[in-house]
Amino acid sequence: LWLITFRISKALTVVFGSLVLLFALLAIGEYSTAIHKIAGYVGLFCGGSAIYTGYATLLNATWKGNFLPLGPYTAPTVSDSKV
Repeated sequence: LWLITFRISKALTVVFGSLVLLFALLAIGEYSTAIHKIAGYVGLFCGGSAIYTGYATLLNATWKGNFLPLGPYTAPTVSDSKV
């Protein structure tokens, strides 16, 4: 899922990227308490960024504006490519 978010928005890329990192740290944290504690902080960051992304998506769609930025990716145009 993380790779697909590169075509949607930067906010979703941050959410799913931190989620992948969180799962990896939680797996490693089974053997190290320090890593497990770091995973907790990454989880807080992941949750906070997910709340922001959800709220921004809802607010921007409801009021049809760009009140909270999501960092949309722009698709390359034909003139941008070296054909």
